[in-house]
Amino acid sequence: MIQIVATDMDGTLLNSQRKISPKTKEALKLAKAQGVKIVISTGRPLNGIWPYAEELGLIDSEEYAIAFNGAVVYNLATQQPVVSYPILGKDIKYLAKIAHDNGLLFHAFSEKRGLLGEVDNQWTDVEKNYNNIPITLIDFLKDIDDSEIFYKILFCGVEEKIDAIQKKTQNLKDRFTIVKSMPFFLEFLNVKASKGKAVTALAQKLNVPISSVMAFGDAENDEDMIEAAGIGVAMGNGDDKLKQMAQMITDSNDHDGIAKVIHEVVLQNY
Repeated sequence: MIQIVATDMDGTLLNSQRKISPKTKEALKLAKAQGVKIVISTGRPLNGIWPYAEELGLIDSEEYAIAFNGAVVYNLATQQPVVSYPILGKDIKYLAKIAHDNGLLFHAFSEKRGLLGEVDNQWTDVEKNYNNIPITLIDFLKDIDDSEIFYKILFCGVEEKIDAIQKKTQNLKDRFTIVKSMPFFLEFLNVKASKGKAVTALAQKLNVPISSVMAFGDAENDEDMIEAAGIGVAMGNGDDKLKQMAQMITDSNDHDGIAKVIHEVVLQNY
């Protein structure tokens, strides 16, 4: 019996117009009405989750969301973390220097100061527009205290540069979780942070066996969540590696892929 449904947002819960389709919304609300926890699990900050959580009726004390690719699990009523895997300012400065040395732009999320960058650019514009948040421009090597708490830093650039730096930083995998969340974003998080670890921690907190968790995703940053869940579902528009790992493959995000599996497996009325 499925007790938690964890779903990625972009490319999964949201269609190409960045909206939740009526059929997907209806299916998730029906599942919630039967007592299933609906958990949005995304690389976005809480600001970027909030409008969609409201749309699904998830803003109460018993609902949760996974943000920053697993660095934080929020209680949606209090907007406070119940699980948190931060990284420190000294790590952010170390990674910022690597970005500088490789000619890459970057931005990061501070617990207190929000979205920080050094220069406005087309990739920070994506972050601002998707999440409806401002950016504060600073000098990362001068204006960050070693002990400041951050949730992640993202290297930004064209896909070829991101792929190259991902290969180049493989030796840092024992120190950071490194994940490509979009073709133009390479993210560095606390080594304990990932969507899979976050959904596992939340399931333990709620006394739900991981076998009763269903997870939906489409990209590299969803891989360990798909592996961790009792039923991992890859979207039809997902990448080939994720499809090979998943126990189920559904239709695309533009053709109500989530709704079809919810009806078939959770509601059992399809």
